[in-house]
Amino acid sequence: MTTVWDEWGSLTRFLESARLVFARERRLWNSLELDNRESVAITSPSGDSGKYRVSLDQHVAAVDDEETLYAAVLVHSYALAEAVTCDTLGLDSRNAGGIESWGSRMLRNYSGGGGDPG
Repeated sequence: MTTVWDEWGSLTRFLESARLVFARERRLWNSLELDNRESVAITSPSGDSGKYRVSLDQHVAAVDDEETLYAAVLVHSYALAEAVTCDTLGLDSRNAGGIESWGSRMLRNYSGGGGDPG
């Protein structure tokens, strides 16, 4: 059975591995001595819809955008924190409210404040 710590570990490894891959990709494309960089396009299979095609400069800009990567990890972190909190407090995540609600309940319940977590 997967624990919350397994999930946090997986998420951390994903983030750090993605950062390594992005850095390697940037270094690779920036190290090549291309005659006409503007004419280079990168393609890859993209499901049933055919191929994804992007200019080299657009590709390098995309892998240079770590902010989007961090935002994706933040969303996943939020969902993981919410799931663990709801499980710990016995809440239905569909009716738990936002972080202000379930986060406050968790803090009250486990910070020595005692009392009803509701």
